[in-house]
Amino acid sequence: FFFFFNNVNQFISTGTVIITFDGQVLPTRVYMCYTALSVELYIYPTVQCYQCCRFGHVKNQCRSLPKCYKCGQGHSGDTCQVEEEDYRCCLCNGSHQAIDKKCLEHNRQRAIKETMSKSCISYMEAIKMHPPVSKMSYAEALFSTPVSSSSSKDIHSPQNSNLPSYSKSESQSYKKTVFAKPRSPSKLGKGYDRFAHSDIIKDPVFPKQKPNINNNNIENSMKIADIIKILIQLLSQSNIVTPSHVATVIEALYHIPNNNGSQSQSGSVELPEPQQ
Repeated sequence: FFFFFNNVNQFISTGTVIITFDGQVLPTRVYMCYTALSVELYIYPTVQCYQCCRFGHVKNQCRSLPKCYKCGQGHSGDTCQVEEEDYRCCLCNGSHQAIDKKCLEHNRQRAIKETMSKSCISYMEAIKMHPPVSKMSYAEALFSTPVSSSSSKDIHSPQNSNLPSYSKSESQSYKKTVFAKPRSPSKLGKGYDRFAHSDIIKDPVFPKQKPNINNNNIENSMKIADIIKILIQLLSQSNIVTPSHVATVIEALYHIPNNNGSQSQSGSVELPEPQQ
């Protein structure tokens, strides 16, 4: 068991054993060697450093700068010669030592350890449940200090009796509340228009052209006339003997006018003489 005695940390055997149980509910007692041993909740000890006055470590493990636990200045508390009535806690600005068990910060750290043990939570989770201690202001510390006899004599001395006294009722305040003219709300811009956006990015649609029937007929007739002309030229230049009924059709094609309105000038196809 860790014990503090005469400003020295000591380990004293108390016959207590720390056991960790696998579960969330502690048993009332443990049976060992034909003996019933009672079980109690273990609360983490509140450890404070005597060099920097912080919690969670000891002086031998401290790597911070020294801070006096008597006056709160930047020197070791073992060498400080401050009187007891001039003690000033660096944790809560109270009129006591920073290592005093009655300090508000010490009570807060002890409550954090109890919450950690009872709720089975970490230190960071338990510290959120206990707000930090607000330090005493300079004015509160000034009024909390007792007035010495010498200072009280100076206040009630005859030399200061002729000074005018000002009461709180005679004080005048120059504070004035200025009400600013409320600003008119700014006009909101036009939001996102889904239909306008879709009209911009969609593919353009071109109007369909109406077919010109007259032009198509003229072009088709010109193509047919050119094809007929080419066929007649091929048949007239070839040495193939055409049948009688085909020769009659070819002769009729010669009389079809061409594109210029004149008849074709190709030679006629004579009918072959019948063979005997």
